[in-house]
Amino acid sequence: MGIRFLGAVTAAATALCLMTGCDDVLKISVNTNQDSTAADSEKSAENNSQNNSESSSSVDIESRSCSPILTLGSAEAKAGETVQIPVTVQGADGLWAMCGIHFSYDDALTAVNDENTGEIAYEKGDAVKDMAAMVALGWIDNRPDDLVKNNKYAVFFTTASNENSGKDGEIVSFSFKIPDDATVGTVYNLEFFYKDGDMFTNVSKDAAMQKYAVENWVNGNITVTE
Repeated sequence: MGIRFLGAVTAAATALCLMTGCDDVLKISVNTNQDSTAADSEKSAENNSQNNSESSSSVDIESRSCSPILTLGSAEAKAGETVQIPVTVQGADGLWAMCGIHFSYDDALTAVNDENTGEIAYEKGDAVKDMAAMVALGWIDNRPDDLVKNNKYAVFFTTASNENSGKDGEIVSFSFKIPDDATVGTVYNLEFFYKDGDMFTNVSKDAAMQKYAVENWVNGNITVTE
């Protein structure tokens, strides 16, 4: 992932833990081995359900406390325009407390960055208004081989609370600029992918709830129009 990205993810996890007052709320584990990270990411990006089933085979999904559906929004716009893409959740209103999620986007797109921090810009949604903080990071440099091979960049975002204060609705949104020379009809896919240490769960760390979220999330796209 690169030293800068690793350091930022660790700092994000630590900051959120301190804010929530629970040292073990967020354990965002990031593998520093490039080959291993790439293998894990490629497996999950190509087949989310299979990856999650393999990593959580002992979890009884029927015992989950709720049925969260994570969705990446879709948009249509002309070449050169900027679109806003929301990440939303349904089926977990007042029942979740923490998330740490990755999604990929086509490297032809340009993610809008915050002018002050230089990190990817984002807008915190109403679903997390009662949560401690939101941290979002772009992953462009030192990508694993599978992202490079598939011409993808990625985003990681995380938030947490020491209560199940997460709501249904918009968690966060990001903005992406379409290339000026994009061809009408081009579709840029936006895809969640699971990495070891990612999460979407409650204060009880309901593994079945998290497994359901990963196996049923909905990807989005950006379509170039006339």
